[in-house]
Amino acid sequence: MSDAWLEVRTGLRRFVARRVSDDAVADDLLQEIFLRFEEQQHTLRSPRAVTGWLYRIASNLIVDHYRERSRFRALPEELPHPSEEENLVGEMAACMLPLVAELPEIYRQAVQLSELDGLGHKEIAQRLGLSISGVKSRVQRGRGMLLKRIEQCCELERGPRGVVGYERRSQ
Repeated sequence: MSDAWLEVRTGLRRFVARRVSDDAVADDLLQEIFLRFEEQQHTLRSPRAVTGWLYRIASNLIVDHYRERSRFRALPEELPHPSEEENLVGEMAACMLPLVAELPEIYRQAVQLSELDGLGHKEIAQRLGLSISGVKSRVQRGRGMLLKRIEQCCELERGPRGVVGYERRSQ
């Protein structure tokens, strides 16, 4: 499995696990995501949209999972609903993977561990043999470099909670 697919799988697993209460169910849903992808990949129009499409499949499967359970009991109040914001995150993640790979190694490691793998600064510092302030600095600089690259290829629409939309620039 390539590093890019491993990163996508890890992100999807985290996405699903945050929305279901059982790790076994999260693993089952992750399997189902990739099965549906395998069955329907011929309908995908743009290879760049794979990650966003996978997150859309994940959102739909999570909703289906809770609907199936609702036959036996009521849905929980805190059930997350798929939203455009989640789809936006998936689409942006697909665009960001190649851009993260272009970062200089010292920043790429810090950004990947922090933003893609979801590790805290302390754990990253231990893994990389750095001080916590060194990790914070690398993550911040890496994010800045990444943002510049994103702004070169996309027009970002910002809202009070960050990026709320984007449009690719014609190249």
